[in-house]
Amino acid sequence: MRGSGASDAPVLGFPEKFDLALRYGEELVHGNDAIDVSDRLLLDALAKQAQHGACNAPRPSLFDAEGRARYSAWCQLGNTSKMEAMFMYTRALEELAPEWWRWPPLELVPPATNEARADGECGEAGADTAAPNGTAGAEAVPPAAANHPNSTEPPPVPNGAVTPTAHPAHPAHVAPPSATPLASEPEHPPGGAPPSALRRLTVGGWTRLAEQGAPARYRHACVVVGARLLVYGGRANSGRLAASICVLDLLSGVWSEPTIGGAAPEQRWGHTMCAYRGLAIVFGGHRGRGSLCDTPVLDTQSMAWASPSLPGPPPPPRGTHAAAVCADRLWVMGGDSPAAGALQMDVWSLPLRGLAEACSTRADAARGWEVADTSGGVPPPCRDGTACACGPRVLLIGGAGPSGYAPMASLWLLHVEELSWSAVHTSGSVPRPRAGHCSAT
Repeated sequence: MRGSGASDAPVLGFPEKFDLALRYGEELVHGNDAIDVSDRLLLDALAKQAQHGACNAPRPSLFDAEGRARYSAWCQLGNTSKMEAMFMYTRALEELAPEWWRWPPLELVPPATNEARADGECGEAGADTAAPNGTAGAEAVPPAAANHPNSTEPPPVPNGAVTPTAHPAHPAHVAPPSATPLASEPEHPPGGAPPSALRRLTVGGWTRLAEQGAPARYRHACVVVGARLLVYGGRANSGRLAASICVLDLLSGVWSEPTIGGAAPEQRWGHTMCAYRGLAIVFGGHRGRGSLCDTPVLDTQSMAWASPSLPGPPPPPRGTHAAAVCADRLWVMGGDSPAAGALQMDVWSLPLRGLAEACSTRADAARGWEVADTSGGVPPPCRDGTACACGPRVLLIGGAGPSGYAPMASLWLLHVEELSWSAVHTSGSVPRPRAGHCSAT
């Protein structure tokens, strides 16, 4: 399965994708002096974290400056999981060499494909360098050696430069006095990651929107409220937690980063955010160390955070869970928790009418989280699945469990009125199993 343009890359799962990326990186990137030192240190640290876990190496000698720099970079990753480090390593490498997977020794692209692509680029280069009077202009730049089937050179970095992977997080308390449009930012902010690209689906295919926008991030949460898309949390390409809230006006296609009032919640990734009557309700997620079980609420009219007091115990801390609003309740299911040491498949619900009133009056909520005693066949524990409301039911889609990805041919419905699960067996062209995706109704 392949896309078009820059998305021609073969679809690979982890850890296979990391193993191939590491092979390329160790051979052609880690020791490349043309690449910024900070990027090389980051890749080296992520590779060690992905293979060995948290730093357990002895501290290098005071006279070993390079060794101490590598040691410090590894230590800064803390308890980042091996899988997360694999994901971060691959993302960082893709920024430095977007077409690393075309490197012939990896054997991911048939030689004929690379040869045809090289021939095409050669023709384009000749056309671009032709002088107006028909005579040859400047000598055409030959296609990159990486695109030739008999070469072992890496694909070139555009313009011979390296885009740094670090992108500073934007704390909410440092936000400008008013909403600041982000669409006028340069295509590649100095010292920052390339802006994220947005696409929208129209009849007949995808349409690419302007690429200038919010800082690139992943493992974030987003929700549509009215004609706005709100993005909160997650990690920047450097791996740092992002604190800002970015808003996309769906009518104009312009991004902004508004000033947010109230006490900002802890930075997080792997959380959920759902809309209810003008509120964006966040639950859980992972932080630098451990997981969260709080329920911060963003009033999208005043753009201010609130943390209403909820009676009773909350769900156990977790991240990478699924959540959806259905029948005036927020439903949370699945996810993982380092404290529990296992994947979850318990179901919790939070009444939202009282929560909305508590946020508007700054009073305590009358009702808090409730664990659901469900019946019927229960889905296996999973993380990175998605949930969508379908009438009085919540549809659980995909995810990954202890034994791998959940098959997309078998979906699960939670009937919220009866508190019962039922399996939905689909037919037709069934998508490939997946986790970490998104879905909407």
